[in-house]
Amino acid sequence: MNVKSRMWWVLLTAALLLLGARAPGAVVLGFEPDVVYATHPETFVVSVMASDVEGMRGYQLDIGFDPGLVDFVAAQRGALFENYAPPFGLYWSVTDGGYHVAVECLILPEGECAVGPGEILRLTFAALEGQGESALGFVSGTVRDCQGVPIQPLVMLDGQIVIGPVTGLFFDPDPKYVWGPGPFEVSLSVGPVDSLRGFQVYLSYDPASLVFEQAVAGELLEPPPPLWWYVTQESPSLVRIEGVVLGPGQFVTGPGELAKVRFTSLLDPDTTEIVFETWHLWDVNTVELYPVAVDDGLVITHAALQGSPDHPMAGGGAPRLLLRPVGPRPGPAAAFHCSLPSGEAGAGRSAVAAGRFEAEVLAVSGRFVASLVPRPSPGGAIVAWDGRDASGRGAAPGIYFLTVRSGAHGATERIVLVR
Repeated sequence: MNVKSRMWWVLLTAALLLLGARAPGAVVLGFEPDVVYATHPETFVVSVMASDVEGMRGYQLDIGFDPGLVDFVAAQRGALFENYAPPFGLYWSVTDGGYHVAVECLILPEGECAVGPGEILRLTFAALEGQGESALGFVSGTVRDCQGVPIQPLVMLDGQIVIGPVTGLFFDPDPKYVWGPGPFEVSLSVGPVDSLRGFQVYLSYDPASLVFEQAVAGELLEPPPPLWWYVTQESPSLVRIEGVVLGPGQFVTGPGELAKVRFTSLLDPDTTEIVFETWHLWDVNTVELYPVAVDDGLVITHAALQGSPDHPMAGGGAPRLLLRPVGPRPGPAAAFHCSLPSGEAGAGRSAVAAGRFEAEVLAVSGRFVASLVPRPSPGGAIVAWDGRDASGRGAAPGIYFLTVRSGAHGATERIVLVR
């Protein structure tokens, strides 16, 4: 993920100045990086960042983009929510609308919430063939405090996507998986570029996690034209790598590998980063190429992997049950057919008979509302809620969450109750 841009923090400050003064509980959302440079074919990651907030239970965001320039690929919960795993720790919903993506995230356990500032959402897009620029914008948004109440005021700062002409510097593979402490090699690579005469990069890393060993010319520079190659370790945490093709009119074309960089890992197990501190690319006329997008690299020891490589699932998460609505929604009553995943569906009726299906309704604040008794149904069970709380009183209109468990399996569904 490109972590170089901090411009949105400047815009955040400007937005607060425009507000005159920071209102109590105000939240500012922005993109990092706020300007993304990409070329086809390429995927890139954009984070949604939240300013300092005392308590954040969750959010609903609708984010628009130009479908002529990019395709939406995936959404992951951000670092502030990574300790909560669906379906019981977190309600998580992603809807791809073609030109916008709607994401809803809510911590379910009562009394728990995230504290900003930090990353609340991570979006992956794929650049399409062609070039142009477009806003990456908030269509709508709500951020909820620890009680589930929307926080006001909410300031949302749009970003920008620029698709070509641009090249990129990145590590391949990223992330780099290491089996444990010991040596490993990672490629420093460049994206599409018509003429490349030379480059210079400064790479930083954590000396408690990595030890730099050497850097040699990559495949793009082999078999070499006459080449000036310079590598120096500026400090225990910083290395400079520079290469220039010699001779008038000489150049190479990308994409390709500029350097093979060797480190020794001290991780056992852990995750660390190799970061582009500064970078320069020159064309055949020794004119600096601009803009250049950079993607820092992750190094992860294999023993540390849990869940997806770049976003571990806290506690691993529960295997999913399948919930399918069979009643009116929204409305004063809601019903769902609950079944086990394919291959386990035959256990559905016996699970109900053995009392292994458990269901309850929670308010948006995480407060317990009601327990439900599933009734057997072919292939699983029917879970129905009549809109009443545990005391038999009608629940107030609003958003509720149905959680269903059966042994190791579970699922959570959102319900909008209207009167």
